[in-house]
Amino acid sequence: MKIIKFGGSVLRGVEGLSKMASIVKDCSSETLIVISAFSNSTQKLVNASLSASQGKLQEAQEILEILIDSFYLILDDVIVNAAKRKNISSMIELGKKEVENYLLGLSITNELTDRTLDAVMSFGEFFSLHIVSHYLREQGISLESIDARQFVITNEEYGNAKPIRSETKEKLYSVLLPAFKRNPIVITQGFVGRSLKGETTTLGKESSNTTATLLASLLYAEEVIIYTNVEGIRTADPKRIPTTKVIPTLTYSQASLLAFEGLKILHSTTIEQLSGTTIPVTICSLYKTDGEKTVVHSNVNSSENSLNNNQPLESNPTQIVVIEHLNVVKLSFMGTDVGNEQILQGLQVLHSEQHGTNETIYCLESNSAEHKYSNFQQSEKLTGVSIVSTNGFDAVSLRKIVRLLSQYELHIFTVQPKVVLAIFNNTTNEDVLQSIHDFVI
Repeated sequence: MKIIKFGGSVLRGVEGLSKMASIVKDCSSETLIVISAFSNSTQKLVNASLSASQGKLQEAQEILEILIDSFYLILDDVIVNAAKRKNISSMIELGKKEVENYLLGLSITNELTDRTLDAVMSFGEFFSLHIVSHYLREQGISLESIDARQFVITNEEYGNAKPIRSETKEKLYSVLLPAFKRNPIVITQGFVGRSLKGETTTLGKESSNTTATLLASLLYAEEVIIYTNVEGIRTADPKRIPTTKVIPTLTYSQASLLAFEGLKILHSTTIEQLSGTTIPVTICSLYKTDGEKTVVHSNVNSSENSLNNNQPLESNPTQIVVIEHLNVVKLSFMGTDVGNEQILQGLQVLHSEQHGTNETIYCLESNSAEHKYSNFQQSEKLTGVSIVSTNGFDAVSLRKIVRLLSQYELHIFTVQPKVVLAIFNNTTNEDVLQSIHDFVI
């Protein structure tokens, strides 16, 4: 069995869905397909929830209406059969009505809890799963469609739920594996699960990849293939920096470091799910399936690994990754509020500073936690950049990087053996990023 995951950024039009269908048609053995919500769907649902909880019901309804309209545009483009379009439209309207009920409740209570937000956010994947499965069937592909909440069982840490592996494995064997006896192709959605009490949960920001690796590890899959809109893991975001290079191979530990430091293509728990396995994860572009790619292994033979620990920075450029942070939030805690666990839950801490009885924490904001600090009095949004070496910097390289970054207006400046973090007071621009990238790569 293999697991194929398609990102929401590539499933938003005829071209992406058509290429997906071509790949699925070529699957000759048992294949589990995991999909994300269509691009920006989750954020729109978060925005609608925030607006409703602030008493702006009409604004929330307008955001939802725009989202639903985008689904209908996709339907018109990709579903030819009028009867099927009508069936999918009925499903969309039912889902829309459920979301509207949540928004109405939020406008009355003026309180957005993690549990309610999880319930609302889950509709992004719900809509995508139904539209994509109907599209693939119309392309002549026979498949089973199963809601992931039937077998992904988690704890009750809403917004950042942890899978309960024993319970999930039991459900996989009772719910998912029987589906493969009926059809070799099964499709489900990432990101979501359900608690032992039966309530909807989400696994954290950008966690559809985590769903794929979780299921791969529990089903003893041969491989995981993640299709996105870029050719593998690059030395920077290719949308911002055109001169990026691919990193062809990474170990689990190296990939985990990049994920923890904010690499968008990986979630910090994605590789964690593969602990104790040797399942390879291939990251490649849906639009260039024969192009460059990154393969993440449990171990990489040193003779084949371009990321050699003993090579200096200059002779081993592909070990360095420049990660831009457009979503840094600065939280200032005063006195007894220091280290407030409720606020920090679901946030990735980049840096913290102690000032007497007060504390300043710099985090990467996330969709699922945004409501916690949106009204937080002592908060500020910043931008920044991390320069990450998967094998560590040598002293000479560190000094060069420090000198380069000192030319820019820094808010904080942290130097660690494998990570250099700079937070800017102003918005970073492409010229700054390009200069940093070209210097270290």
